This record gives sequence, C-alpha cells and structure tokens, in this order.
Amino acid sequence: MAPLDCQTRTPPPAPPAQPAMTLLGYLHGERVDGTYLVVAVFRVGEDIRLSSPEGSHTCLPSVEDIEGAKSEALQVFGIWRWVFQPA
Repeated sequence: MAPLDCQTRTPPPAPPAQPAMTLLGYLHGERVDGTYLVVAVFRVGEDIRLSSPEGSHTCLPSVEDIEGAKSEALQVFGIWRWVFQPA
C-alpha cells in the first residue's frame, strides 16, 4: 500500500450553504383546551417556518406572509386566539 501524500489530497466538498434564518416575530396564542403556546415565526430562504417547544413546521409554499402563518399555526398547533409580536 502506497503512503498517503497529504499535499495532493483534496479536502471533501463543503456542504451546501443553508439559507439565512430571519426571525419575523412570535405568535402568542391560546388553544381550545385553554393552554398557552408561543410559536416563533421565521423566514428561511423562500419558506416560512414555525417553531415551538413541541416542534417545528415548514409552512406550505403558498404561505408567504404572517396572515398565512397564523392560519398554518391554527392547523398545526391548534392556536385560535393569537397575538402577533413582531421581532
């Protein structure tokens, strides 16, 4: 077996760059059972992502703004009384 020549060895390719994650704000909301939940709303590239202590969710491509994120938060996390706090 030939010795490894470190000077001619190329480094492995870098992983693809992740799009920047920008915090848009927080949805403070109440669920039907009366519990309170805070969901952070981020823009990641072209997508909107919701994140809570229960997990995260990337919104459908049709969701492009806070109004759409509110609707998605209702479906995913069950928040129905909410207040949006901009970042």
